[in-house]
Amino acid sequence: MGLASSGHRPKRAERPGADGKEALPFAALLQGRQAPAGCSLAQEGGALPDLLILNRGLVALYQSKPGQGEQMVGWCFPGDLLATATAEGRSPVTARTLVPSTLWALPWDSLDRFAQKQPGIHRCLLDLAERSMARMRAHLMVVLAKSKLERLAAFLLEVRDHEDAPRRKAGLIELAMDREVIAQYLGLTVESVSRAFTALKDQGLIEMEDPRHIRLSDLAGLTALAKGEGEVAG
Repeated sequence: MGLASSGHRPKRAERPGADGKEALPFAALLQGRQAPAGCSLAQEGGALPDLLILNRGLVALYQSKPGQGEQMVGWCFPGDLLATATAEGRSPVTARTLVPSTLWALPWDSLDRFAQKQPGIHRCLLDLAERSMARMRAHLMVVLAKSKLERLAAFLLEVRDHEDAPRRKAGLIELAMDREVIAQYLGLTVESVSRAFTALKDQGLIEMEDPRHIRLSDLAGLTALAKGEGEVAG
């Protein structure tokens, strides 16, 4: 399934890191696109003709492992670069939408022409790329070093960081992904993820209205657990 042009920039388009004189002309170059759930936005090793920035929705990033198929290595949240091209212009990851999403797109040659007039835009884009890489590195540490409850606690806090301010303050999160996707991300089985949710609920750390709507009722306890400082069994 491919991207569909929306014909205009997304209504919620926030300028991606540029400021002052650079912001408005850069934003004017961006083309709004819409992508249904399950749309492949980039293929690992494939050509990456456009700079893509997520505006709304959620995108999962995958890399292949010999003999193991695809392994989820991270997310893209609104405002993130989906992928940065290698020196050969190839994508280092496969990027696939988990929910209907809208994106900004800008051909690399258009970006190069703009950067000749406003070289500071490269620093803004590097900042976006570094944010995504930092999240991938943090995710690797979570999967390698933490128990299943610690992994789930860290994941829930990561989702909370991307909620809007009122929901974040109220401790409310909405999961756009199902248990199978969460299990892939955390390197667990679906059954382990379900048991971990139940354990966090039984310990009073979370409340579950339904599988996708969760209240983080003990933020301090979740934070301690995510850091490996909690004493929750399971």
